[in-house]
Amino acid sequence: MNWDFVVFAADTPMNTDEEGAAVFPDDWAPSAIGTLTDIRHNLSAMFPTLNWSDTPNGVLTGDDFALEFLLENSETVTSFSIYARGNATQTLLQIIRDTNWRLLDIASSEWLNLAQDPDKGRRQFQEYLNTVAKTHYPPEKRGFFARLLGRQ
Repeated sequence: MNWDFVVFAADTPMNTDEEGAAVFPDDWAPSAIGTLTDIRHNLSAMFPTLNWSDTPNGVLTGDDFALEFLLENSETVTSFSIYARGNATQTLLQIIRDTNWRLLDIASSEWLNLAQDPDKGRRQFQEYLNTVAKTHYPPEKRGFFARLLGRQ
């Protein structure tokens, strides 16, 4: 499972409601972020180990995180998705700093660019995963002899 974002161009207005959720005018249409080639070039310049073997998508793997960039195979790109796994917050903030792109957290509907606590969404997502795992995959109980002998 992922912590998901939609990426928009730097000129996207980051309007929010009183609860901090993103709000878009009814007549709003996203502007172009750039060409597929430009976006891939920008991301590769930031992250030289980014793997584009699954064209047009890319995967960046770090020590404790992974990012999957899902781009449309079209000349002009108006938005794309990022699926984050693990401790990816600092890398996502680097993308914002280096490109000024707008990242919308799908789960919270909030702009990561405006977040007072950018890691909050990741922590909430991790708590959700932990709850699901405990509910659907409870730890197996070990038998008496396994406990006695200290075996798994």
